[in-house]
Amino acid sequence: MNSLLEPSDDILIVNMVKGFENSAHTALVENGFRDYFKEHGLRTKRSVNSITIPSTAETEVNRELTTYYIKNPGTKGVFVTNSRAHLISKYHALHELDIKVVGFDIVPGNVTELKNGNIDFIISQRPIFQGVTAIKVLFDFFVYKKSPAAIQYVPLDIIIKENVDYYINFQ
Repeated sequence: MNSLLEPSDDILIVNMVKGFENSAHTALVENGFRDYFKEHGLRTKRSVNSITIPSTAETEVNRELTTYYIKNPGTKGVFVTNSRAHLISKYHALHELDIKVVGFDIVPGNVTELKNGNIDFIISQRPIFQGVTAIKVLFDFFVYKKSPAAIQYVPLDIIIKENVDYYINFQ
C-alpha cells in the first residue's frame, strides 16, 4: 500500500464482519498492517483509520463508505482485511473514485475487479498450502512425537492483474 500512495495520503482499513464471526481474524490482520507502518515510520504524514462494517450487503457497504468518505476526503488507499475487496472496488468504480485497493483471497469477485483494474493487489494466503502444512505438523506430532515450531511460516503471494491467470492456473 505504501508504494501506491504519496506520503500524505490517508489509508482506510475496512473490516467486513458478518455477524462478527471473523472479528478476531480481521483484528489480527489490521493490527499487523498498523504495526508495519508504525515499525517502519510510515505514518508520520498520513492517518490510518479503520471502519468495521457488520454486513456484506452491498447497500450497507455503500452507505458506510459514503459516510466515511464525506468525512475523510484525503483517503487514497483502502486495505480490506478479508475476501470482500470487490465490494469496495465496485463502489469506487461506480463513483469514479481514484482510490487504491488491496485485498485478500483469490475469489471470483476479487479476480474480476483485479482484471478490471479496480483492485490493485490481492494477497493470497495459499489456503491449500496452509491446510497441508497443518496436517503435516499434526501428523509429525502424533506419529513421530515431534514438537512443532511455535510459529509456522507460510508464504504469501502478491497477485496483480498481469499474473492472476498464471497464478490461478498454477494452483
